[in-house]
Amino acid sequence: MTQVSAGSARTALWAPIRSLRSRAFRLKLAAVLTAFSVAGLYASSQAMAQAPQSAAAAVPSGCDGNQVRWGYEAGLVPGADGGFSIEGIRVDDVPAACVGRPVAITYSSGGTVVRQAVRPLERGVIDRVDRSVVGDVLVTAASWAPVP
Repeated sequence: MTQVSAGSARTALWAPIRSLRSRAFRLKLAAVLTAFSVAGLYASSQAMAQAPQSAAAAVPSGCDGNQVRWGYEAGLVPGADGGFSIEGIRVDDVPAACVGRPVAITYSSGGTVVRQAVRPLERGVIDRVDRSVVGDVLVTAASWAPVP
């Protein structure tokens, strides 16, 4: 008869639950990141629709906004309803003709605008969500468009 100590029996009983929890966490994380990707693609496709009609004319001829590579800064919002949220806009590549041009940035959650800002277009993080203002709202979409 094999003797098992109470500590090792407890560990053996919880091992399958730990692996399920970690797999469930990984699946949830993958689903959230996929949702952010889809939201980003949607926001990118809708950015010009949200901009005034004159915005396309306001972009200088040497500045091609389609050549700007950008992405999100994401973070974890703590709390009972917490989760991953867009925390800011990061620009990875800007054509020289576009540097310094003002852009309007809009953040939303479930279709409701939670923050708007105008910032100059430059490489790096150009805007961040101020948590002291928006609280624990999960920001699910962000977009930018040139300011006329």
